[in-house]
Amino acid sequence: MNRLLYLTVTLIWGTTWLAISRQAGIVPPLAAVFYRFLTASAVMLLICLARREFRRIDERELLLSLVQGFCLYSVNFLCFYRGAEYISGGMESLIFSLALFFNTLWDRVVFGKPLVKGFLPAFMAGTAGLVLLLAGDGAGGGENLFRGVLLCLGGTFSFSLGNLAGSARRDRSLSPFLTGFVGMVWGTAFLGGLMAVRGVSFAMPVRADFLIPLLFLAVPGSVVAFTAYLTLVRNMGMQRAAYINTITPLVAFLLSLVFEGERLTPARGLGAALILWGSRFLLSRRARSGEPLAREGESP
Repeated sequence: MNRLLYLTVTLIWGTTWLAISRQAGIVPPLAAVFYRFLTASAVMLLICLARREFRRIDERELLLSLVQGFCLYSVNFLCFYRGAEYISGGMESLIFSLALFFNTLWDRVVFGKPLVKGFLPAFMAGTAGLVLLLAGDGAGGGENLFRGVLLCLGGTFSFSLGNLAGSARRDRSLSPFLTGFVGMVWGTAFLGGLMAVRGVSFAMPVRADFLIPLLFLAVPGSVVAFTAYLTLVRNMGMQRAAYINTITPLVAFLLSLVFEGERLTPARGLGAALILWGSRFLLSRRARSGEPLAREGESP
């Protein structure tokens, strides 16, 4: 059963990047993210009702859900959806794998945990890999590539802040379905308010090339995979389950080569290898030291 769940999460999260790229240009990124989490929130609401998950949440936990809604379910996705206008989903997923380094730094700065042994060479490998990715040509030239990478780095940083909020939770009796639902509602409300302020239309395009990726991102990508991942964490532990984050970028990058016309130059191939090696090395060191490897909601 665990193998099936592992395969499910890897394939879904590895393909969400391609679905994001497919939506690029149809509607503004702000509207695309809003529709995704509006749909996902509705599904999570049904799950919480069916499981009778609703209970009182204190002010501190609500505030943390607000932070997660802002960082995990809105700002980081806005960055990645906008980045999809400049670079491929495969490159976005490789940059997103750098979240492991941000998480490790937050553990040190905020919680006072010592850096795991070998962090510096892993960080240097990841940085060198990012530089090599920048050495290639973007979708419309070097300037577009640079913009796309910066947006994805901003999204990854925002994602790590959301993980930090999840790490600060004290009430472990709260269901992840409930906290996930509340966070998604906060995020959707923020996105909707921003759309109203900026005058972005709420009219959803009724066309297959938008609705099919939307449903895939909202239901499998934001609900099914998340539930399967939580089950893996419960069955296998956070450390082993977190290795998914070193596999999904490979799936996404291979799909980009096939469906998005991504060019695999020697520089980009070496850059991708260095980023993935650094992430896997960091995870293996954290596993040996007994540090927790995953945070709540660890993927787009």
